This record gives sequence, C-alpha cells and structure tokens, in this order.
Amino acid sequence: MMEPKFWQTRVKITQIPTILKTQRFFSQSNQEAVEIDMSWLFDPFLDQTVYGLELTLNKTFSFIFFMCVETEQKALKRGNSFLLSLEERFPGLAGAVSTLPVNLHILKQTFPTYELILPRVPLLDGDRFDIIQKLIQLFKVRDLNIFQFFLFWQKDDSTNVRGFSKVSALESYKLKIFMRVKKDNKIEYNELQTAQLESKLEYLTLGIKNIKGERARIKKIPDKIWVNIMRSNVFWVNSKNLPTGPCYRDIYERLPEGRRPAFVTPDQVDFTFSSDLPLQKSFTPPLENINYSSIGENEKHSISLGPVLVKGVETKIIKCIPTSHFAHSVFIGGQTGQGKTHYLGHICNQFYKNAPDIGVLILNLGKGEQEKFYLTDEVLEYGSLNLHLSYFYEGEHLDKSLQETATYLVGSLGLSSPSDKIMYNVMNAFIKVNGKLPLSLKALFNGLKKYFIDHPYHKKFQTYILRALQVRIPSLLADPTLRRTLKLSPGNSIPKWFHDWKAGKTIFINLGICNIHIKRLLANAIFQMVKTLTPDVEAGKLQNIIVVDEAYNILEEIVTKNYWQDDAISRDQLELIFNNLIKEFRSKGLSFFIADNTAHRLFSCAVSLPRLKILFGLGHKDSSLFTNNLKTQEYLLVQKKYHALIWDNEEIYVIRSPNYTYSKQLEMRTMRRNM
Repeated sequence: MMEPKFWQTRVKITQIPTILKTQRFFSQSNQEAVEIDMSWLFDPFLDQTVYGLELTLNKTFSFIFFMCVETEQKALKRGNSFLLSLEERFPGLAGAVSTLPVNLHILKQTFPTYELILPRVPLLDGDRFDIIQKLIQLFKVRDLNIFQFFLFWQKDDSTNVRGFSKVSALESYKLKIFMRVKKDNKIEYNELQTAQLESKLEYLTLGIKNIKGERARIKKIPDKIWVNIMRSNVFWVNSKNLPTGPCYRDIYERLPEGRRPAFVTPDQVDFTFSSDLPLQKSFTPPLENINYSSIGENEKHSISLGPVLVKGVETKIIKCIPTSHFAHSVFIGGQTGQGKTHYLGHICNQFYKNAPDIGVLILNLGKGEQEKFYLTDEVLEYGSLNLHLSYFYEGEHLDKSLQETATYLVGSLGLSSPSDKIMYNVMNAFIKVNGKLPLSLKALFNGLKKYFIDHPYHKKFQTYILRALQVRIPSLLADPTLRRTLKLSPGNSIPKWFHDWKAGKTIFINLGICNIHIKRLLANAIFQMVKTLTPDVEAGKLQNIIVVDEAYNILEEIVTKNYWQDDAISRDQLELIFNNLIKEFRSKGLSFFIADNTAHRLFSCAVSLPRLKILFGLGHKDSSLFTNNLKTQEYLLVQKKYHALIWDNEEIYVIRSPNYTYSKQLEMRTMRRNM
C-alpha cells in the first residue's frame, strides 16, 4: 500500500430534507428583506477552509462534501463536525462520514479534466446561476460515460471590511467548478459521439448572464491540475497573503482566467437541497412527541422498540418501554413486505429473553415456516398429540362457563340467537342426565339437532335450522384431527402446553394448514379456555401474551350482514365474542398482540381497543382508521420500508425496525430458559 500524501474527509449525503428552512437577507440593489431557501454555500469553520462538493453522475447520483486535511484523525473530526452543522442547518438531512487516504496512485490518475470558466463578472443582483439543476438534467439523460463534478468554494473575506452584515446578500464566496469524464473503455468514440459528449459539457455554460460581454465556456486543463483539485488547492492566490479591503477583488480580477475565481452569494446559485435532487428524501409525520426519559436500553423488564427517527433522520436513541406497558394489547399493522412479521418476532423474542416470567402464545394462522422468526420453547403443529384442547373447561362458575362455551360453539356452526340459548340448555341436559358433557363434539351437536326435532319452532325457522345442522355439523367435523383435538380429556385435564405457557414459556401453535372454519373454531376454543382458567389480577399487571399474526383469518369483519349466510353469522358471533374477550383479558393480566396487513377488514375492536399501535406503511383505507389528519394519512402512505409510526396515547414517534438475520436467529434458538 502506498503511503497517503494527505487525507480527504468525505461526507456523503444519503438523505435530504423534504422541507427546507429559509434565510433572510437584504437585496443589494434596494436593501429590501428577501427570503431564499437555506443554502449550503456557507462557512461553518470560519478559518479560510476550502470546501468541496463532488457530484458523480453514473448509474446513481452521488453527492459528497469533502475537505483536504493532513491526518486521518483530523479528517474524521472535521467530517463529523461538518455533518452536524449540515444536520442543524437542514433538519431531515442524513449522511455518512468517511476518510480517503490520497496516495500517488490516486494523484496520477489521468482522465480528461475540464474547468467551467465563468465570466469576470458573472452575475448581476437578482440573477441566478442554476448549476445543480443543470447537473440533475444531465443525470436524467446520462449515458455510459461517468461524469464527475467538483465544486469548490471559500469565504470571500474582502466583504468583512466593508461593514456589511454576515447575513447580507454581500456575503460572497469564491467559486470554481471542474469536471472529469471517465469514458467507457469498451467504446471507440467517433466524431459524432465525441461531439455529443462535448455538447453535454457545453450545456453547463448556457444561461449565465454577465455585464461585460463575456461568455462562460468549458476549457480543458492539463493533467497536472488534478493534483491541485485533490488537494483543494484551486484558489491559487491565498487570501491570507493578500491585503484586505476593496483592492482584494481587484487583485483577483487581474489574474489570468484559469486562476481567477468567480464570486457568488447564496442567493445567486442553487446550492440548496431541492426536491428535484435525485437523492432519498426524508419523510416525517406532521406530529412528533416522544418522552426521552423512558427506560434505557437493555434494562431489566424493558422492551426495545428500535432507534428513534427525528425529522425523518435515524438517531442513536433507542426507545425502550417497560413490559407492563404492553398490558393493554398491541396492534401491528402494515402492508405486505413492510417488515411487520419481522418486527413482531423482534418484540416477542425480547419477551423471551428479558421477561422469562411472561408466557407468549403464538397462533400462526397464515403461511408455514413462520416459527423461524421466533425464539420458542415448544412448537406444536395441528395434528400433534401434544396439541390437545378440550372444547369445554369448567371455570369458577359452571353456569357462566357453559353459557360462553355454547356461544362460541354455535357461532362456529354459523348460528345465532336463540341457538346459543338452546345449546346452553342441551349442555345442561347432558350434565343432568349423565353427570357430564359428552366426550365428542359430534355427540353434543347431535344433541342440539335432537332438541330442535323434539321441540320444533314455527315451520319456516324449523326447516332452516334442521337443514343447517344437517349440512354444517358433518362439514365442520369431517376432519378426524379436529375431532381428536377437541375431545374432552379424562377428568377434563389441562394440557401441558397450557401450564408451560402460564409459567412463562413461549409456545408456537401452527394452524396454518387448517381451513378457515377450523381456524376460527380452534382459536375460539383457545380463547375460551384461557378466559375460563385465568383468574383476575391487579390492574395493569401483565402475565401472559397471545399473539395473532395474519389476524384476518379469524377476525375478519363481514361486509354485508346477511343472516341467511352461515359464514356471515359465524363472523358476527365471533366479533361479539372477541370484543368481550379483549376487554375482559385486561383484568386477567392477558394481552393480545394483533398483526395484520389489512386493518380495515378486521373487527373494529381489534383495531381500536389496543393501546399501543405500531403502524408500518398503510393504504388509505387502513390509515384512515387511526387518524383523521390527512397529512398523517399521507405520511403513512409513503412511509419507508421498515419504518413504523408508534402511536402510544399522547406519544407519537417513528422508529426503524431493528435489522433481522436468519443466522443470528438460528443461533439464538439454541438458547433455553431454566424454569
């Protein structure tokens, strides 16, 4: 490796603000106050620094500020200071600092290099030189050549002795512009192609006004000048060696044109981050309100949501909230591919590691192989002998348990009132005659059918209900796995997985292969079991979590309430049941984590009742469920991938979903908690 001759600090701009500040100045001609967009033609170090901007037009548009320094340490120091100054000046801007060791290999590079020679007096007061806009236009019509542009500026100290304010339009800067063309080596350029290349450079000279009849022009410069460009030694007459005062400009103007800089003020050049600049734009919600005094990262019993974004710029501030904050349920929404499932796994895995006393039950209702996103103690597949779930469990009050079980069972058949009351009577009759409920759902449903035969209603209803039962019971119970899973166990024993979950373990139940009717029935059976066997606890205490990903499978609202359709009735009953569940679960220390990509299709209670809302990019129908603010809705429409708007009562802020890799996850899955 060649030893570096010197270093460049390089500040690559990766994101520009969508809204620019303005600055006030006084017009030189009439001294009236004027506002312009904030310019990056400024001098933060105030020490005669020569600032450079390197623009590369290739497949992408690269935008890098640079300065020449003696050491790597100073390059890093200057780069970070300059970036902080830019971020203060342009809220929403983001960049990355690096250093470049400039050695002989770089200094000896030879490519055609040109200078844009500006007129001796290039601009009048009120005129404007839009060089950046021209470069953007060149980028739009780019070809196989690589264009590099180097814009240098340095504060013109001659204005300080004239008594003008630093915010005046008369605060001027020396300016020089160079360009380099890297031709495609695979192409032999003919005269026409060479002319086309030169026309692109000539385009930069157009539209530059002056008062002495001179025109801007492109001049090819010797290869040796490349060393001066890399050293930022382009203003070859050092102002420190010149006398101050009005004669300063006169000395420069007597120099040959290749050594003479142009003089411009911030209002005369388009050195702003306009919306046309082909760089990533910052997006920020219209309202931001975050409590920075929340629990710190990695503290016990806290969950990290991720790094916070302020004005669309990611910070190193990690937002963490206590586990108890999740006691009032969570809704995670976002369109497909926005990072919703990864983030759900991120949250659950933190409970696995940081809160071993809080059990997490994950119901997978969608596609397969989702367990890879989670740290789990046990994965139960539909059909596994370990996944046992009786259709009925007796709680503290038998009558209430029977009534609630009857409601979800008739709902699974697509029936509503008075069928639930009749099912309740049938269940009581079985207990009265046999001392217990039948072991199988088939026997119980046949008992319901027999009741309607023995106790007929008016003819129209009687015909409808019997036909419904004759079709729906065999259809629902056709799967032998379902019949075995919901069969009453001897002594109505509670399965081991339930005890493990209550004790703090993470259980993953995969129902992805089931049809929609079985998913709804099993989910309701699980909810009823949890509700029945979980006593009330003190308010706000979180004991267990139920995760429902792709919730539309069981929580999808009916579009038209047609009570002659069993599916509509089934979902209507489900909504009533779930609405009560999500309210009652709070008093039992139970919380739902509901995730879906189409919030507008879900039961309203599934979206409105959770206290903590984590919203990735949403469509209009979904965003309007959470806010009436049109600007916030627009933000959610264009929110960047892996960014999420956190809505937590009075707090509103944006985080970035932490990075996720399978390799780390597989390594983490080898961990197990000692219970």
